[in-house]
Amino acid sequence: DKRPPMAASTAVDVPATDAGMIRQYTFQDKIQEVKVCGLILAMKDSFIIWVGTGAGSFTSLDVAMKTPMDAMPIACPLLGSSADAPGNAIAKRLSMKLKAQVFLSYSLPAAMT
Repeated sequence: DKRPPMAASTAVDVPATDAGMIRQYTFQDKIQEVKVCGLILAMKDSFIIWVGTGAGSFTSLDVAMKTPMDAMPIACPLLGSSADAPGNAIAKRLSMKLKAQVFLSYSLPAAMT
């Protein structure tokens, strides 16, 4: 899988409390002729991730986290669509991969899922 590099990407350290730093990453690229943008806030034990079009919509928010009772992370929608929406499944996979709590706002057109 050879993907071209992203069109733009930045990383900024944002001072936080005595507990540590918040790292902020932004990116944008064109996929299927749609401008896709993203923002990631990486904290000590969690991530806040927004992925959407250049219009900047925030139509959903899902949270996923690992529990000691199950190998798979649990996830639930906090804002917007139902638990079977793509953002919910993506939040679960990201939580498992990152081994952290993930808040994900996935606001891309349905044709891109």
